[in-house]
Amino acid sequence: FYGVGGVCTNANISDLGMRCRKTRLGQILGDNLFQDAAPLAQPGGSENLLAALPQRVRVSGDSRLLGEAETKFRTHLRRIIGLCNERGIPLIVCTPASNLRHQSPISMPGDPRKLRTIGRTLSSAMSNDVSKAIAKELETLTRAHPRNAAAQYRLAQSLEQNEQYRQAISAYSLARDLDCCRYRAPSSHSRIIKEECQRSKSTTFVCDIEKAFFEASGNFAPGEELFLEHVHFTMAGHWLAANTIAQTIVESVMQTEWRESDLPTVSERDEWLGVLLEDELVAYRLAYFVTKSAPFNEAVDADIHAVRLEHCYDSLIALLPQRDLEIFNSLSPGEKMDDLVDSIARSYMDTGDTERACQLFEKSIRRRPWMPNGYVFAAACRHRAHDDVEANRLLQLSDSTVIPKSARLIEVENKFRRDVEH
Repeated sequence: FYGVGGVCTNANISDLGMRCRKTRLGQILGDNLFQDAAPLAQPGGSENLLAALPQRVRVSGDSRLLGEAETKFRTHLRRIIGLCNERGIPLIVCTPASNLRHQSPISMPGDPRKLRTIGRTLSSAMSNDVSKAIAKELETLTRAHPRNAAAQYRLAQSLEQNEQYRQAISAYSLARDLDCCRYRAPSSHSRIIKEECQRSKSTTFVCDIEKAFFEASGNFAPGEELFLEHVHFTMAGHWLAANTIAQTIVESVMQTEWRESDLPTVSERDEWLGVLLEDELVAYRLAYFVTKSAPFNEAVDADIHAVRLEHCYDSLIALLPQRDLEIFNSLSPGEKMDDLVDSIARSYMDTGDTERACQLFEKSIRRRPWMPNGYVFAAACRHRAHDDVEANRLLQLSDSTVIPKSARLIEVENKFRRDVEH
């Protein structure tokens, strides 16, 4: 909707807009026009149109923009497929999966008042008779308001409670489509992907991630087990998506046998990737902030979503040892998001726990082998442990990474070299 070429932007002036934002005058004008648009913005910070518009402009279910967006999506996808086919590049197109069960639609002024009462009732224990009576009432409401996303969502919840799982999944999917949320692709996008891939050459493949998520969810629509909020995956969701893509590559592209037994175990995966418990803490905290920002803070169950994420966060942070908890709480938001492992490792190094710091810097190298940071700090750590042979090897490796070293990193490296020389 709001990217370059989207139906709510003008592609011809996008370049001009970007240039204007680089000027002080353009920033002042933009900040004055959209100063109340982004509640997560830092005081005095600059927000761009992309951050502002999805919170200020709603696209209704009867808007012509929906059809135009689908047409543009099909056109752009067809162009991508054509370019890859012309150059003999194998292309895998993934269907989009989203949280249907635990992401409620945005509350609208025209929502029937009765839905609020029903929502409170559905969240509490009830007898079968009451549950069935509510289901009938909701069926009547959805017939009277066939394009109301909140009514469809409540109907889905009711059907699920009555163990009518297939009908519940259909209602959840329809609620997602009627919600017209710019962050959750409607079901039509999966259909368009399949249609466009089927009409192309044999080097274009569909990876049906949406189907895999439905199958993994069993009788239920995909929800909090696989998603943090509307579309971002939990660790389990990432793992499922990765396995699904890998299987498509092996079977469709390489045309060899897919063996589940070749997959690493969860513990092996976490060790190879250098996963920390703190990673999940950061993920759940960021997801919580998303639920507090527009448009998600206007969802009919926004408070329930926020409480659910807080509970997940509290359950995980209780597992951290006291020393790890103190270090984690001392980190800035920027360190947690962009430099988590190195920041934790430097804290251990500063307090003299060289062994633990070295372990974490090794994880940093596994997580981001293209970054020089882990190598340089690991080298400094090895030097403190009186292993200069390994330290020099790590420094040599840092010179071959694709990301250039920052001024701070060069300063650390130079200090280490001076220490070695003396």
